[in-house]
Amino acid sequence: MSEPSYEKLIKNEDFINSVALAIAKSPRIQLLILESVVKNVATKDDIRELRHYVDVRIGDLDKRIDSLDKRIDGLDKRISLLQWVIAIGFTILSVILSVLTFAIMTLPR
Repeated sequence: MSEPSYEKLIKNEDFINSVALAIAKSPRIQLLILESVVKNVATKDDIRELRHYVDVRIGDLDKRIDSLDKRIDGLDKRISLLQWVIAIGFTILSVILSVLTFAIMTLPR
């Protein structure tokens, strides 16, 4: 059909009414129109699957975060222990230096 023929059909009210009636009566045509119009619409099942996937991924991230928290806590304890060892080491070194200084000062000249 040529372009003017389509324009005549579209303007023909009887044709439009018959097309509308055919669409209203045929579930198959309704489904074809619906599928062509809404191809990329998510269904409830799609959303449910996506929600489940996101929940699983969030659970995995929570586990990783907990693991990192434990490792950081362990590292913090080790650093705290090292600070105490260094403080005690410097205290002992200070005492030794004080004793040696006193011993050197009391040596006869």
